[in-house]
Amino acid sequence: MSNPLDISVVANNTVTIELSVLNADGVDFDMTGYTAKWTIRNPNSSTPIVTKTSAAGDITISTNTLTWEIKDTDTINLQNGDYAEYEHEMIVTDTNGNPITISNGDQNITWGTLTVRKQITVQ
Repeated sequence: MSNPLDISVVANNTVTIELSVLNADGVDFDMTGYTAKWTIRNPNSSTPIVTKTSAAGDITISTNTLTWEIKDTDTINLQNGDYAEYEHEMIVTDTNGNPITISNGDQNITWGTLTVRKQITVQ
């Protein structure tokens, strides 16, 4: 059984996520011609708060690597108190239009928890 990909960021900061995708044998998985969509949503909602897509240029697919930024503008309004937890999901679609589950070994990188922590300002 694979583990979800949990991500932790600080509100009002930009973080670059780069993930290598492997097949079941641990070999690089070729995603040439595939598309990707990544969303953040509240745990009890199916409506995305933030959406990024490869079609819009938000996600780069380079053979077996997915790269995208969680920008400061994505997180500034998500932090609530010291931290807040959301769900994130990556949907990768193959060249035939079929969504696929992707992993990088023992970690399922299709979904997980996104924790947004409070930004601490030193004065």
